Amino acid sequence: MDNDGDILRLVKQLGSSLREYENCRRLADDITPAQSFFLEYLLAQQQEEYFASQIYQEAGLSKATVSSILKGLKKEGYLTMEEVSEDERKKRIRLTPKAYGLSEPLKNHRAQITQVLCAGIGEGEMEIIQRGLERMSMNIKTDRSRRMKHV
Repeated sequence: MDNDGDILRLVKQLGSSLREYENCRRLADDITPAQSFFLEYLLAQQQEEYFASQIYQEAGLSKATVSSILKGLKKEGYLTMEEVSEDERKKRIRLTPKAYGLSEPLKNHRAQITQVLCAGIGEGEMEIIQRGLERMSMNIKTDRSRRMKHV
């Protein structure tokens, strides 16, 4: 494919632009864009408790990333973490009322950013873009998994 370099460049450029844009439009002073994205993900799961190992596997994030985000959210009072008596390595994670209070603002914030991001793109184009991005993400996960088996 002739445009392989262009696709990679555009994806990286979009990621960088999106991070900058989200930093300018922060939802609250005590929560980063990554934390707000992660918190919204947890709220959407509608569970009473979570475990970090379950989260990084389902969210497709590294252990270090999940740990860092969880520590920040705990520090700001959005969640609690407690040891599990059966396994002291595991931490039970629960959202606090402060986190639940951000549920609607987070949805609205994401909708506003999505509206800006997707302005001028038709519904048919959006379906193609979404399928393409999902496939690219799956390709990376599959290749990473394959490479980890050979290490």
